Amino acid sequence: MKEKKPKTDGWIWSEDALWRPTQTNKKVADFKLESEHVQWFRAESEAFRWLEQYKFKHVELWCMIEHFRHDAEVWDKRAEATKLRDTNQKGAIVFARMQAAMWRRSIER
Repeated sequence: MKEKKPKTDGWIWSEDALWRPTQTNKKVADFKLESEHVQWFRAESEAFRWLEQYKFKHVELWCMIEHFRHDAEVWDKRAEATKLRDTNQKGAIVFARMQAAMWRRSIER
């Protein structure tokens, strides 16, 4: 009967030169150092992109609020213009004021 060999870990788990560079394998150490530099610059670039998106979202929010404020003013002016032109169009005046109020509520949210 054959004697069973003790089970060993696969080659992927062994400690080799790539995982533990020493002075004897300078090329591997240089390669790892260069790859760390590349990783650092990638992380820095990603951080700058996140910061840029963060600033962009704040500007976008400010522009949206200003747009809502402008729309509310436009509807107020339409209500006043309709009121001055013809006081019998109460439905149009009420609708314009409702639209202005809707845009103001959107600002407050």
